[in-house]
Amino acid sequence: MPRSADLRGRHRSIARHLKGYKRSATVEWAVVVKSNFEQFVADLHRCTEFSFDTETPGLNWFDPANRYLRSLQLGIGFEDGSDFGWVIPMNVLGSPFHTSDLQRRIVKLVYSILKDKYAIAHNGKFDNLWLHACFGLTFHFSLRHDAGQPYAE
Repeated sequence: MPRSADLRGRHRSIARHLKGYKRSATVEWAVVVKSNFEQFVADLHRCTEFSFDTETPGLNWFDPANRYLRSLQLGIGFEDGSDFGWVIPMNVLGSPFHTSDLQRRIVKLVYSILKDKYAIAHNGKFDNLWLHACFGLTFHFSLRHDAGQPYAE
């Protein structure tokens, strides 16, 4: 049974389509740093839907030495049909979130804001495995909204 957030997201998407709205082929994006952190959080609160992707050190989330993310990317959509991308750098040179404590805190903040919003993913099962292995969290989304999986009803 679809969750109500899934239905609301589908209705908004269909309404935009019927009105002739077409998303831009390019999406503006920014890297989360201290100077734009408040805007990042405000955007998360304001968005109505989001997509997520992780950059990992490999494929083996079972190896404790590999349980970290290089980055977490979020594409967020707003009620007016506009969208924006945010990249949260983690285990990369120059990251403001270079410690495991800071990474855990920002991922938990992101999760607490987005957990009940309409989620879309590409290979979401893989990304959720990593989010769970690293932080004990998973986003809930229908397989029919995971672009990396065949359509399933």
